[in-house]
Amino acid sequence: MRLASRSQSALSPHDSLASLLASPNDGIWFLRPPQIKPRGHYLHDCGATPYVIRLVNPLLVPRRFIPPNLKFAWNALLWQLCFETSPLPTGLFYGKANLMLTSDNSIIADSLAGGTIVHPGMSYRDDQSWEVSMTGPEERIDGRFLYLEMVPKHYGHMIVDLPARLWPRREKWFADLPSLAFATHGLTPKDGLPKTAARILGAIGIRPDSVTIANQPLRVAELIVPGRIAPDRGPSGVRYNQLMQEAGNLISGGKAATAPLVFLSRSRLTSDRRPVDRKAAEQIDDLFRRHGFAIVHPKDIDLAEQIAAVRGATHLAGFTGSQLHLAAFSERPDIRMLRICPDDFVTGIDHNILAPINGQVTDVLIQRPGWLRHLMNGFRLRPGPDDLARLDTAIRDFITPRDGAA
Repeated sequence: MRLASRSQSALSPHDSLASLLASPNDGIWFLRPPQIKPRGHYLHDCGATPYVIRLVNPLLVPRRFIPPNLKFAWNALLWQLCFETSPLPTGLFYGKANLMLTSDNSIIADSLAGGTIVHPGMSYRDDQSWEVSMTGPEERIDGRFLYLEMVPKHYGHMIVDLPARLWPRREKWFADLPSLAFATHGLTPKDGLPKTAARILGAIGIRPDSVTIANQPLRVAELIVPGRIAPDRGPSGVRYNQLMQEAGNLISGGKAATAPLVFLSRSRLTSDRRPVDRKAAEQIDDLFRRHGFAIVHPKDIDLAEQIAAVRGATHLAGFTGSQLHLAAFSERPDIRMLRICPDDFVTGIDHNILAPINGQVTDVLIQRPGWLRHLMNGFRLRPGPDDLARLDTAIRDFITPRDGAA
């Protein structure tokens, strides 16, 4: 099947949400006048302006109904391993992606997973069109739905991706709309909604029983698609933080722990979830403990207690990854974060989470053995005495008052 490309500016613009919702055709409404310019790739050309798209009769296709294109999947694999030139336009990447098509079989930025990730079964052509094969019968569902996009099994993605399109929930526009989503990051449709995801959605205002997870290609009568506002693709702006702060306040019952220095430990996690071996993890726990940090093991406590620990912290530390994304629930404008990072995995997500509330992030890098860098990206670090000494100094500097007072 040949698919056309449509940028956001090619959609019919509306000057109000009411006008958009009353229109019989696809369209877009911007929260404020957009500046038309590419943001990462050619399909997303309206900068960082928040928007809402309405699609009539779009098709949602779970990734298992798209056969892989072996040639392009091989190119994608080579690119990921060797960082060679991608066969895709700048800003787009191959990965585990579902697909949403408009009624005229077009691709828009919101068709792709997270707005940037392309299914390996899709091939890009020089005329900016796409080729893709799809299997399985369509099921039609009537009514108006909110596009949630993804329900992940992965803890970090529940914090970063799950709420990404829910910023309008704070308004009255979308009250009581049922939601549609794909199962992602290890979740299958048969698993249903994870407990943690249900609690986050419920706190935001989405009834868990109103969420439908696509199990086959779905032709939807009407789909409301808010633009993604999330910290995984750049600064998210204050709307994401406001949404998460309100959700955290509800989940924690307004509680905040009293410990100002908090280290989120991974020493009790299974080996596949620990970035270092158990002995090194316990040494790092002891190091933070000697500096006065409360050692918190998120795996051992309820989500409400996790959020309360972060809400009370002035200084939050841990290994880069999912646990530190709990900072999204923080309401402290002065929060500071220290991350222990593999030198080849320094993401910007936590920086983007804290930027709107003027928080600061300090990274302590530990070098991963060079020959393992791309072949075994998840392999555990091996911090030596020099690494621990550098970490000790970094912690001391991290908790020293900014004015230099003792």
